[in-house]
Amino acid sequence: LRDPSADAKISASLREALDLQDKIGKLDRELGRLRRAKKAYSDRQQQVRDNIKLLGKSIRNADLARKLTNALKQLENDLNKVTRQLVQKDMKRSELSDRLTVLIKSITLKVEKK
Repeated sequence: LRDPSADAKISASLREALDLQDKIGKLDRELGRLRRAKKAYSDRQQQVRDNIKLLGKSIRNADLARKLTNALKQLENDLNKVTRQLVQKDMKRSELSDRLTVLIKSITLKVEKK
């Protein structure tokens, strides 16, 4: 790509392909982080639900049950936010992957006779 005698069109396409691969790699890392966060929120939600169930309907536990219910609502909001981000980033990754596929298929290494 740095060779001045290289075909400019092919070099530009290869640079773009490398750039797309880099962006896809970054998105893959972000998607992995978001999937781990989603699982952590889901696990924590289940723990809170289990704790609420253990408390039962006892009046003595009403304050704690209310706090846990509020925590559960916050976890639900956080989980929804992470899920939206996952969907958006996954769509972006698919778009970039499609662009990369089209770009790679369009690159030809045939040497044209002058």
